[in-house]
Amino acid sequence: MIRSIHVAAPTCAGITLAVTLAALAPRPAHALDAADPAAAASGVEEVIVTARKREERLQDTPVSITAFTAADIERRAESNIGELAGFVPNLSYTIGGANGGSAAQLMIRGIGQIDFAIGKEPGVAMYVDGVYLSRSVGALLDIVDLERVEVLRGPQGSLFGRNAIGGAINVTTVKPGKDFGGSVSATVGRFQRLDGRVTLNAPLNDALYLRLTGARQKRDGIGKRLTDGEDLGDINSTAGRLQLRWVPGADTEINLAADYTHRNEGSYPAVLLAVASPATGVLALYNSTVGAAAGKLLTPALITGSRYDNYTAGPNVNDQTIWGTNATVETKIADLEFRSITAYRKLAARYSRETDGYQLPYLDVLNDDHQNQFSQELQLSGTTSRLRWIGGAYFFNEVSDGVSDSRIASGIFDYLQALPGPVLPLAPPPPGTSCAAGTTPPGFPCAGGYGNPINVRLDNDRTDLIHQHTRSYALFGEANVAISARTTVTLGGRFTSERKEFSLDSTRTASSVKLLPLTKVHDSWTNFSPKAGIDVRWSEDLMTYLTITRGFKAGGFNARARNATELEPFSPETVLTYELGIKSTWLDRRLRANAAAFYNDYTDIQVLVVQADPNTGQILNRVENAGAADVRGFELELLAQVTSRLELNAGAGYTDAKFTRVAPGSEFTVHSRFIQTPDWTLNAGLQYT
Repeated sequence: MIRSIHVAAPTCAGITLAVTLAALAPRPAHALDAADPAAAASGVEEVIVTARKREERLQDTPVSITAFTAADIERRAESNIGELAGFVPNLSYTIGGANGGSAAQLMIRGIGQIDFAIGKEPGVAMYVDGVYLSRSVGALLDIVDLERVEVLRGPQGSLFGRNAIGGAINVTTVKPGKDFGGSVSATVGRFQRLDGRVTLNAPLNDALYLRLTGARQKRDGIGKRLTDGEDLGDINSTAGRLQLRWVPGADTEINLAADYTHRNEGSYPAVLLAVASPATGVLALYNSTVGAAAGKLLTPALITGSRYDNYTAGPNVNDQTIWGTNATVETKIADLEFRSITAYRKLAARYSRETDGYQLPYLDVLNDDHQNQFSQELQLSGTTSRLRWIGGAYFFNEVSDGVSDSRIASGIFDYLQALPGPVLPLAPPPPGTSCAAGTTPPGFPCAGGYGNPINVRLDNDRTDLIHQHTRSYALFGEANVAISARTTVTLGGRFTSERKEFSLDSTRTASSVKLLPLTKVHDSWTNFSPKAGIDVRWSEDLMTYLTITRGFKAGGFNARARNATELEPFSPETVLTYELGIKSTWLDRRLRANAAAFYNDYTDIQVLVVQADPNTGQILNRVENAGAADVRGFELELLAQVTSRLELNAGAGYTDAKFTRVAPGSEFTVHSRFIQTPDWTLNAGLQYT
């Protein structure tokens, strides 16, 4: 037995130098600059969000939201979206680990997904300018020219759709403006950090505007491979974005964008925590054969005691190329507003991971994934004196292909094939018998010798060829009805129909024996995610709300199946959330206090279940909807303008997540803690101008 852990990068604090090339485009009117004492004198800054697919004040939105303006992000000097997690109650985040340095492993209120396999889906939806990013790999966005980042807690299925079961992160970039301007900035810091950013805004004529942005991030690794001195956890990223904004008339606007990101980095480090001593089972066999022959045993001596250094020596790669285009058309038709969002995205990712901290390939995996997606969303909305409504349709098409090359106790098969015969006992032989002498009883497991079928059972290397095609259709709508001057009722919902076609071809790599010949499967699911709520505005500065929302995470297939039974589909996860919240400002709008309490009835949780087939006795590893849980807690966020120059902020989140049902054989029990879900998340800060 060995035990290892993936580690996240420490904060690479830096110093930023910025140069304005020309008059910068003006900031949006809804984002007052809190760094300006004159502006701050009127109270805390007003923030506009689009959590309900329209622009409205944060304090008017009955959703638990943490929103960051461009000024907020700049003050915190973060380099990617994940680093903002430290300032968001009940959001936890890790970078790197099993699925590369640009992967976003996000959990909100205990719900999300840390598995990167193609058959699994993330549980927190990521949106950029209204475009959904479907894979966790490549979703860790660099912070370049952002206008706003909104973290929406709780299921957002009625408006944001599939895989927003835990919540959604809604990112809005800066649009091209009418004024010529630009900026250049550079950040230097620990680990030889050198980041650069450049923006250029240029009007081409009275109706057409261009904006170019670029970013370069370079940092040495946070750890070393002690075998060869190579870096682990380094950053080497280049990103660019081109935007065109055309305003042909007062009621029409068209925005076109294209973005490109390339990363060429080493793996994130995994450090060895424990090794069974004395070794047993496969580890003992490995040490006595492959390890002994190479003079390199997997023992506790490989534990470095460092948080980041290890003795790995396999592939050290995290290469990713990501690009996409999108077009957004907005126009008014009489009293109605129409919006179309069309997008295409493509991802190529090659990333390795070693969880053994060991020179030889005992637990090594190399993945090569390719994914492309097309999405089309149509929205129609309207407003009257007592009614605000939005309705729409959504289509999503994704094709994912992956090659997973796993090396598990690699080399045992070749070692056994080279032996002169079946001379190696895999269990203590009966007294007076010997594999080498050929005196063991029939059926006794004597391994070794070319062509011995027992050798194949110890070939745990496998190459998986994975393909998945997803088509998803949805109709959605939401209406906010003012039943009195103070009270508004919200009703909404989303109907989703989804079909997945999945295929898997799995081969024992060293022996070329098929674990699972090419097998094609498919399944379809439908889901209805309703939402109901009521909010009461007691005054201009005080609102309370109650919402009941249902969300879901898509079903799928087990990409690590070894036989047709393990490839059986699993259904979507679902959650029913009750949320009670308050949005308030006090002390002449110098104090903003927002809070929410929630209860999640979380069912059909997708978990790995290990069970024996009742007919054959074969051990099966299947992903099933085998769990249920109760999750409850609260969030509190405060922002205070103490003086015209001093601002204080604080946030607290509490999550109590407990399993109420887990099927026998699951990877955890009812007493297990939720993965990546701390009981408390706390943050505080101050700014003096």
